[in-house]
Amino acid sequence: MTTNAKVLDLNKKLELSLTKVNATSLPQMNTHLAIDCSGSMQDEYQDGLVQNIVDRFLVAAMKFDSDGKLEVGTFNTSFHHQARAQISDVETYVRKNNLSVRGGTNYAPVITDFVLNAEAPTVKAKVGGMFSKMFGKDTAA
Repeated sequence: MTTNAKVLDLNKKLELSLTKVNATSLPQMNTHLAIDCSGSMQDEYQDGLVQNIVDRFLVAAMKFDSDGKLEVGTFNTSFHHQARAQISDVETYVRKNNLSVRGGTNYAPVITDFVLNAEAPTVKAKVGGMFSKMFGKDTAA
């Protein structure tokens, strides 16, 4: 399958999934993908699963991210920022960026970097947790 055909196929699948859940307008957000590159992922790199996952996230980034690029990082015992992925990286990102397995696994650095240090969303977040209405905390402004 050529790169363009794969992008169209993945895009069609994403559109179908969004239609099934009645997602008519999509929020704009920064897209991030953290890829495990610990030793236990050897088979997933060899059989192309990691590249297939990158491809799927790239197609989603085209829909959700304002610049259509995907922030990528790899982690094992530490976290490393990688080159931002763009649609031209479909079927080639893992090989082009020499992603390979090594070492053990530590989730804390990737969580700290990608989740806790993420840019604040442009849309104001709703105040209060999922039980705030139940326990009387008024979130209406």
